[in-house]
Amino acid sequence: MSTSGKVRLTVIARDRAAEIFVIDSRLDRVDRGVGMVTTHQPPGVYKIKVRAGQATHEELVVLEKAPVERVFDQLNIPSAVPLEQTAQSHEYHQVAALSESRTPRVRLGRGASIFVFARDWTPQGEPPVSGHHPAEKLELCSAAGEVVVNFQEQSAVDLAQDPWAACRVEVAPGLYRLRVTAGTGQAYESAVIAQAGWQTQVFLLQRRDPLSPRGRRPDLAGASVTMSHSHEFSQGAEDSRLAELARLALVDGRALAGKELSQMLRAKFENPMLGIFGGHLLLRQPKPDRSLLRIVAGNLRAVMGGAPHPDVEALALAAGIRPRGGFAMPPMLRASWRIVVERSIAEPGLVPEGSLGARIATLATNQDPWLIWRTPAETDSWTEAYLDDFRELLERDQVEQGAQRPASDAEHLAGRLGIPATASRLAAKLSLPPSTVTHLIAQATHNLPMARGLAKGPGRRRGKA
Repeated sequence: MSTSGKVRLTVIARDRAAEIFVIDSRLDRVDRGVGMVTTHQPPGVYKIKVRAGQATHEELVVLEKAPVERVFDQLNIPSAVPLEQTAQSHEYHQVAALSESRTPRVRLGRGASIFVFARDWTPQGEPPVSGHHPAEKLELCSAAGEVVVNFQEQSAVDLAQDPWAACRVEVAPGLYRLRVTAGTGQAYESAVIAQAGWQTQVFLLQRRDPLSPRGRRPDLAGASVTMSHSHEFSQGAEDSRLAELARLALVDGRALAGKELSQMLRAKFENPMLGIFGGHLLLRQPKPDRSLLRIVAGNLRAVMGGAPHPDVEALALAAGIRPRGGFAMPPMLRASWRIVVERSIAEPGLVPEGSLGARIATLATNQDPWLIWRTPAETDSWTEAYLDDFRELLERDQVEQGAQRPASDAEHLAGRLGIPATASRLAAKLSLPPSTVTHLIAQATHNLPMARGLAKGPGRRRGKA
């Protein structure tokens, strides 16, 4: 016991990103940390709570005179990745993921690879859903939206026990779109970035879908994404586990604070997704360390090399670093997209008109952590659901700006306020890129030749939606 009459308590979690809480007998939290906590407390009974993702473990400890140390093993966190010490993993899934991540099954290009592993998992004591194809209506598309891989037809598959389907695709570096079609016929997509020299690994469990043929479909919202420089899966990779813990914190809306997060982010990354997730967790702190964020962005750029990665460039943008290029292609994370949209208000060129980023802005779903958008049945229908409400908003905006005539008057739009100023103002209200709002204005006033010409802008041709 120290001269102050307090006792030293050290709590160590083998998960470096696990949260630790020390709670006294009055149920007051007296200390907290990430990965490890050393605290000095008066003698008494305390509860230690360790949380990793949604998994928790609690234990009572009695402080008397001698220092006390407690070490907590890794918790079984939920994860679509069949890692060791996770709550939804089978050894045969781990073996299959390792083997198939090494085996190219589709060759579309050279320089990078995308590995997709879709599987099912049923809790212990429940019968497995054998026979269901876990990659049903799952496709890889080009940046333009053309289907290039049908995973239901082109994957290695085992439908026994809890079934799995796996496919390694050799690709040229760039942006691709992972598409899942629900039982309603509505398709959903998210970006998959293939980085030169890396394998991007996407793991998907299943979700209930009563309208699908077998009542289940791949869960795009619950996907886990890792990156491997060795182009193979590792069921024991520590960085992949830490990345999963960081992803779960983003999903739960939690901020991981403390010096351990800073130490983690100063490292170079075997799995760059850890740095990307960690950078966004850093931004959730009450006073984000922008200098550390600049280090993170610089480390990620150095580790990945090659073409700019949109999520890394979004972090660079948040750190005050000029991004390498714009965001014609959307990032993988909603948090990254929010940064891009916010900054595009002042710099509309960040999301170019007619680009995929501009087109998906009105179709994005409200799910974390991934940026997922609905795919319209018709390529020109991406603004249809917005138009009625948008016309009303446009008219109100014109009135607020002192307009004497309604927003449908092309002369007023041209002479008094102008399309760019109106687009910028409404973009801030709607949290949309100005390029998207410019298109909406053109659609809302499509019968007015002058307004259409303004929406194109001088010397520019509006891209097809």
